[in-house]
Amino acid sequence: MARRQSDCLTKYLLNTYATPFQCVAAPRAWNKRFATHACNIGFKQSITDPSLFILCHNNEIAYLLLYVDDIALTESSMPLLNCIISALASEFEMTDMGILQYFLGISFKRDHQGLFLQQQNYAADILHRAGMTDCNPCLTPCDTKSKLAAADHLCTRLRI
Repeated sequence: MARRQSDCLTKYLLNTYATPFQCVAAPRAWNKRFATHACNIGFKQSITDPSLFILCHNNEIAYLLLYVDDIALTESSMPLLNCIISALASEFEMTDMGILQYFLGISFKRDHQGLFLQQQNYAADILHRAGMTDCNPCLTPCDTKSKLAAADHLCTRLRI
């Protein structure tokens, strides 16, 4: 299965909504427009996850995950991939970003053993934002030798 990522441009919304108040409805309008087009080309929108679209056609399957204007697409054949990309590109201005490498904080790496997912970059970004890039890692973030007793419980001390 090929895994691709794309970026749809949503600039059509800028011409649709003139005031900031009206822009509140823009994401909903974009999502509705995308869902309508995806369903028109054969996808079915998942009931449990409205950002997931599934296409089953002639023993082939495709999964499309939409997050705002980013798309992760995986399918069972290259002809199906090309068909889906051209159908989406006919309606939306898109940039094909190639093989899926990074999506929603998850890195995707493929080798001869399979597909591996990791969040190393995401974790590093969180540590950077928290000012903890130079911290010392430990397996358990608390003292493993301390002994807890019922008298130490906050509710016991407050007699609750």
